[in-house]
Amino acid sequence: MKVLFVLTYYKPYWTGLTRYAARVAEGLAKRGHQVSVVCTQHDKTLAKEELIKGVKVYRVPSLSQISRSQLSPLFVFKAGRLIKEAEAIIVYFPLAEIVLIALVAKIFRKKLFLVHNGDLVLPQGFVNRLLEKIFYLTTSWAIGLADKVIVLTEDYSEKSPLLSKFKNKWEVILAPCAIGRPSSKDKLIKN
Repeated sequence: MKVLFVLTYYKPYWTGLTRYAARVAEGLAKRGHQVSVVCTQHDKTLAKEELIKGVKVYRVPSLSQISRSQLSPLFVFKAGRLIKEAEAIIVYFPLAEIVLIALVAKIFRKKLFLVHNGDLVLPQGFVNRLLEKIFYLTTSWAIGLADKVIVLTEDYSEKSPLLSKFKNKWEVILAPCAIGRPSSKDKLIKN
C-alpha cells in the first residue's frame, strides 16, 4: 500500500509527535508498504529529499514561523502531488494546512486519517487565543472530511473540546513504543 504521512516536522526534529509518526512510518515501511512523508524544511541544512529507514521524506522550504507553525506556501502543492500517488493519507495535527490537505485528499478520493496527539493550548495573549480559535475551526472542518481520527485514549478524547464532538470518527489506537528486554541493571527492586 502507498501511504503518505503529512506533518509539519519530521526527523531529525524530535518531539513526541515526530517520534510517534516516525515509528508508525518506519514500521509500515518495514512491513513492505511504500511510505512517504511530506513536511517542512524547518532547517535549511536538511536535505529536501531523503530516505530514512525505508521512508521517503520530502521537505518543503519554509519562509518563516508563527508560533510552532511553519509558513510554507508550496507545502500544499507538494502534498497535493504526493496525495495523488498515495492510497491512504495520514495527517498529524496540529497542522496549519489541515483543511487544504483534507480537501485535496477527498478530491482525489483518498482514505484520510487524522492523528490527534493533544489539543492546542498556547500561552496567554490575544494572538495565541486567535491562533487557537483558528486551529479549532480548521481542524473541526478537516475532521468532518476524515474517514477516521486516531486518538490515543477514549477518556482524553471525551474531555477534549475538539474531539468530544466527533466520537463517531474516533479510532482508539495506542502509540507504538519499543520496549527492549530487561537486563539486570533494569531491576527496580534489588535484593
